[in-house]
Amino acid sequence: MAMPLEGLRLLDLTNGIAGAYCVKLLVDGGAEAIKVEAPGGDPLRRWWASGLGDEPGETGALFEWLNASKRSVVADVATAEGLALVRHLIRQSDVVLESFPAGQIEAFGLGPAQVRAQRRQTVLVSISDLGRGVRRDDDTVFSELLLQSLSGSVHGRGHPDRFPLVAGGRLGEWATGVYAAIGALVAWRRARECGVGEHVDVSRLESMAVSLVGYASLMRHIQGEAAKPYTRSVEIPSVERASDGWIGFCTVTNAQWHSFAVMAEQYDRAEGEWSLLSYRQAHRAEAEGMIEAFTSRHRVDELLEESAKFRVPAAPVVGGARIPEIEPFRSMGVYVRPPNGRFLAPRPPFRFSRNDVRPLGDSPALGQHTEDITSAASTAGDAPPSGWPFVAARPLPFAGLRVIDFSAFWAGPYAAALLAALGADVIKVESMGRPDPIRFSSSAPPSDPQWHEKSAIFGSCNANKRGVTLALDTPEGRDLALRLIGGADVVIENFTPRVMEQFGLGYPQLVEVRPDIVMLRISAFGATGPWRDRGGFAQTMEQITGMAWITGHADGPPLIPRGSCDPIGGMHAIVALLMALEHRDRTGEGQLVEVPLVETSANLAAEVVIEWSAYGRELVRDGNHGPEGSPQGVYRCEGADSWVALSVLEDAHWHGLVAALDAPSWAQAPHFATVAGRRQSADAIDGGVSEWSRRRSADEAARILRQHGVPSTAVIPADRIDEIPQLRGRGFWIPIDHPVAGCHEGPGWPFRFSGIRTAWPGGPAPTLGQHNQEVLMGDLGLTSEQFDVLAQRGVVGQTMSGR
Repeated sequence: MAMPLEGLRLLDLTNGIAGAYCVKLLVDGGAEAIKVEAPGGDPLRRWWASGLGDEPGETGALFEWLNASKRSVVADVATAEGLALVRHLIRQSDVVLESFPAGQIEAFGLGPAQVRAQRRQTVLVSISDLGRGVRRDDDTVFSELLLQSLSGSVHGRGHPDRFPLVAGGRLGEWATGVYAAIGALVAWRRARECGVGEHVDVSRLESMAVSLVGYASLMRHIQGEAAKPYTRSVEIPSVERASDGWIGFCTVTNAQWHSFAVMAEQYDRAEGEWSLLSYRQAHRAEAEGMIEAFTSRHRVDELLEESAKFRVPAAPVVGGARIPEIEPFRSMGVYVRPPNGRFLAPRPPFRFSRNDVRPLGDSPALGQHTEDITSAASTAGDAPPSGWPFVAARPLPFAGLRVIDFSAFWAGPYAAALLAALGADVIKVESMGRPDPIRFSSSAPPSDPQWHEKSAIFGSCNANKRGVTLALDTPEGRDLALRLIGGADVVIENFTPRVMEQFGLGYPQLVEVRPDIVMLRISAFGATGPWRDRGGFAQTMEQITGMAWITGHADGPPLIPRGSCDPIGGMHAIVALLMALEHRDRTGEGQLVEVPLVETSANLAAEVVIEWSAYGRELVRDGNHGPEGSPQGVYRCEGADSWVALSVLEDAHWHGLVAALDAPSWAQAPHFATVAGRRQSADAIDGGVSEWSRRRSADEAARILRQHGVPSTAVIPADRIDEIPQLRGRGFWIPIDHPVAGCHEGPGWPFRFSGIRTAWPGGPAPTLGQHNQEVLMGDLGLTSEQFDVLAQRGVVGQTMSGR
């Protein structure tokens, strides 16, 4: 079978993980990519996360995986010869991607206007720390720790009696790469419609704000004066110690906590206040003691088996050495080797019923294809425009696309919300008896009769949709669902595979009413294998893939990043959906697209397995220390739960730190002059920095550090990120007027399209069954009598008192 993106030509001018992962996803789908590197090569070639030094002539394994099947050209764009070659390659490309510091791409003569001058249809995707158009009073370089700290992610992670923690593995960069891939595909689609490529501006900070934080600030707006400060906490239960290792649990719903408590034979704690996470956190010592007394008596495999019986999401928590051989990875064959056999890495995280994906290939040596491509450039003409007809672009990219959204919780609804923001007509299907459970993650108490309409997560993940209720377990409800599907382009669901099958709404039934339908399935563990019918949430994915293994204190248990795998997994699903729509546009064929969350998460945490299989070094948790810089950490400041973060990424930053601290005597030790020496004494340095920072406010400490050239920022609480000037200046926040939750602001999306002049739409999420009459009578043509009969039978309705 053909690959869905065959014919897409990419020019990769990026360095680092975000750009490389963006291009990798597109190459997995069949695109062809040329990577342009400076004479010294992409610094990622010399990256080893476990702290191995540079080895002459050897390229890092992570670079090899991210850049497999690309071609490499060496060109110095600061020279006339290099610039000429790159400009020629732009004229041969559909999408150009860059990650230079702000203003540098324009200084080279390769900015948006210059790219359009080379080829009118070429898209330019820019990846930057803060996004374009943001002005700061300094030139701070942002590490992963600093951006996570600024985005609100760090402040709420970890135990409340210890310092806050970064999510391990540079997770924000991977998230940014996924959003950049979406931006590239959307803009390429629009370029073929109107004949003009546009500039896509992707922000790492905003990618983290929507993927790593949640909706604490939105919750504060909805609650108003009743809102409590967002505090640091750990889910209970989460990662727990078994007799032979670590196991992760997830009890998102009250029913899951009830099942867990019964499994642990804690019957008196199965209901009531104990079902509330906030109550368990307030009684942490008692809860953790009860859980440890249960889990420590059993092996991990025993606990996994019992959890499956009780339908409690659970997973083993292990490091890179063991991950490929545990279920479900082993039976699904998730981890593969490149042709050179050097390491193990996850395969592409999507499956198509009518398309192939590219198998893992070898990566190019630095400049391996320079001679061939330069020779071809001397004789080749410019690439012709796409063969697609040029028409006036629609106001929004997916205007006219209809999506039926059966999904619930976070990943699926979040994916559908992006389509709605980009103009699609998204109809969300719930039932009165079983509404989307994320409605119950509410900002209001259950005593409020409309508490289910005040969920910050539901409100954001379902914005701009229309909502209907259908009892799918009735013949009338199923028939109405099929009628909706008959007029749709896309169906999205994210249950275990058996759910839609039991309703008679599997892919074979869908194609009977709409042969070219694209069905997007976002399940936890895929449609095959022994874990097929097990449920799982973002927490489960973070536990099983190694993310939790590398997050936490060196002397403490593994900690989950806390939910990021849902939104990032949903965005992987959008990448796969856009590929399937490309195939449908070309052939008229719909198909089934499967995106298991466990595989998207394995890709995000790929480095954990790559590092072990390539070097025999296991990545472990070590607080906020990391390979990016040393010292690096989060330090207490004046005020309640107030912190400052800094990253020393080069020797000049170290000298600035010593000066900012007024050259203390302890900092004069000779071995601190080298990165290796500072790494070996990281704890001692942390103590000295903490002694200095705790006498200052976080803002003052960050200001002094930046004045001395040290990358630094105050650590922002998650419920206060709406006050960050960078996000305000970029228009990230969207005003929303909800009929129940009231007027508030919600987060936008981390990219901007130069061809979309309007702000992101601010339509509210639907109340339960809000659009029943509009959709069922207006779109499907039911009479008022027919509608009334359905309401009387409990097939449709607007309350939770029905079926």
